[in-house]
Amino acid sequence: MSPSKRGPIAATLMLGLANGGAAAGAVSETLIFVAADGEHYWVQRAVRSATRPYRLHVDKSLRLEQLGYVAPNDFRWDDGGRHSNVLTFEHGDFTVMYPGRFAADELTREADGTFVLRSRDEPTRGDGHVDLSPEPGTLTRVAYAWILPAHFDVVDYRSDRDGQWVERNRTLTFFADDANDLGFEIRYRERDSDGDGIGDRDDRCPDSAPPLAVDASGCAADRERDAGAVAADRRPDAAADPAVAAGGDASDDDSDADGVVDADDRCPGAPTGRAVDDTGCAPDTDGDAVVDVDDACPDTPLGNAVDATGCELDSDADGVVDVLDECPGTPAGHAVNGFGCDLDSDGDGIVDVLDECPDTPTGRTVDGFGCERDADGDGVVDASDACPATPAATVVDAVGCALDDDNDGVANAADLCPGTPSRGTADTTGCAKGRAIRLDGVDFVSDSAALTADSLAVLDRVAAALRQHRDLALEVAGHTDTQGDAAHNRGLSQRRADAVQQYLLDRGVRIKALIARGHGADDPVADNDSADGRAMNRRVELRRLGE
Repeated sequence: MSPSKRGPIAATLMLGLANGGAAAGAVSETLIFVAADGEHYWVQRAVRSATRPYRLHVDKSLRLEQLGYVAPNDFRWDDGGRHSNVLTFEHGDFTVMYPGRFAADELTREADGTFVLRSRDEPTRGDGHVDLSPEPGTLTRVAYAWILPAHFDVVDYRSDRDGQWVERNRTLTFFADDANDLGFEIRYRERDSDGDGIGDRDDRCPDSAPPLAVDASGCAADRERDAGAVAADRRPDAAADPAVAAGGDASDDDSDADGVVDADDRCPGAPTGRAVDDTGCAPDTDGDAVVDVDDACPDTPLGNAVDATGCELDSDADGVVDVLDECPGTPAGHAVNGFGCDLDSDGDGIVDVLDECPDTPTGRTVDGFGCERDADGDGVVDASDACPATPAATVVDAVGCALDDDNDGVANAADLCPGTPSRGTADTTGCAKGRAIRLDGVDFVSDSAALTADSLAVLDRVAAALRQHRDLALEVAGHTDTQGDAAHNRGLSQRRADAVQQYLLDRGVRIKALIARGHGADDPVADNDSADGRAMNRRVELRRLGE
């Protein structure tokens, strides 16, 4: 049949038949083995491509444990996508096999029972291709083969890509050089050799051709209890029974009207209208002892334990059935991996439910709560701490080192002069080399040695810094302006120096030497003829002894 152009139809079949990207070409071979019911299938997908890595998108309903043959076995599984799950191979040379079932919006039935399989529209990714497309690499040569059971006949088919269709021995194959985002329609139906409306698979009387009326088993009906000869009797040897007219048999009774005579019916009380097998019992296709009509999971693997609804047991209700659950006693509510064991998302050896730091980078050493160690307690973990022995309570930067806001090489906590402009101009105290350390902001009540309230915060900071320099020898030097009596000024400056010295000692300063000395107006730093100059001369300084 010639291809028909139907517009952009996403080729899904839950197989990822389309491809996105414009990278190196790929050769793809897909075999779809349709099941006896015409609705289920197994698919084998093989790709040969030089692209690395290669991502194969599969239907969101597929679980990792449903995968069959995968080669090579080195792949990554990602089920976090919105519309699809993804198998990632490190190279584009792989084969994957897994089961599936055609979705309701892609497989329909016509009035005569013909199956109609159409590719369906899927969400489109940012690269313009459908969400279930593999990526990257354009499919340059492709082959898709639908292998149908013997009781099916192909009716017709078409595609919206140029290519060659071939029918051979129950296999319908489509070959093309470019089938990206392929759209197709395939129609097939069960074979009915005698034309009685009962497919060959279910027909127990394959030669009962019309116009004979037949029952659900494809055999001629005998509703008159053999009052006369029947055209086709399922018990032809019963003619010797004198109680029955020639050609019939009283044992043709079917009390529950299920199409199986009482003599053969192992379930004679089956509810009316239910489908039954040759023994008159409701089918149990997967053999799990739950009949199909009551089976919520009709494809349970043979031998797996099931509950009353026919679904595999999940004793700990963690979403992983018992037959696959390697940790069957997982507490309720715990997040688990595909094997039913507690998740350890960051791989640090502490499961998520106990992990207080669930995003620890791979390979880091953690404590019993899953958090990286911080030996000096500065808030920066050891692996990132450039200064792992920072004293307790020290304010640090992003790499765990004490802050040095003025960039003079002395940390804030030990900097007696926090405004020193840059590295190289300051000594180990953070102050300009060879110059006295002026205690700006230290003031006194007029004509007294009583410290003002604002002075105390300044001296608290100075005391904290001095506690970091126990080897210093300092003089607390008091100075006044020239106003007033010189002897009074000298005494006042001494008392003020003594007050500052005592405050520092009371705050735990224990340096090599700390003496107090009043200099009065003897050492001015500005002109005493102006108010501004006199204010600069009224000061307290720290001078290094021996300089």
